[in-house]
Amino acid sequence: MTGGEEGTPVAGRLPGPPPVTAILDLALVLLASRAWQSMGLVVNPETGEVDRDLDESRRAIEAVEVLAGLVGPARVREIQPLLADLRLNFVKQAGDAAPAEEAE
Repeated sequence: MTGGEEGTPVAGRLPGPPPVTAILDLALVLLASRAWQSMGLVVNPETGEVDRDLDESRRAIEAVEVLAGLVGPARVREIQPLLADLRLNFVKQAGDAAPAEEAE
């Protein structure tokens, strides 16, 4: 049961599960954050170190692309700039990694 506003819990009762769109939004944020970390552009908050794993970053970006298709047209328009930034930075990081790999 809820109080006066929809979704407002009644005292003593836990709210119901979050809507799927809220879970998708959380997943999108987590995956995008992981992509930035895997590109080595953001410090991993768990380790305090910069991690670089471009395969992991590619998987995270691909997952964001898939989930973006499930959140509705309005939200997709909001996510498109994020996806463009992720893709552009991935290409740059992959290009920067290629000369370093050739030197080894």
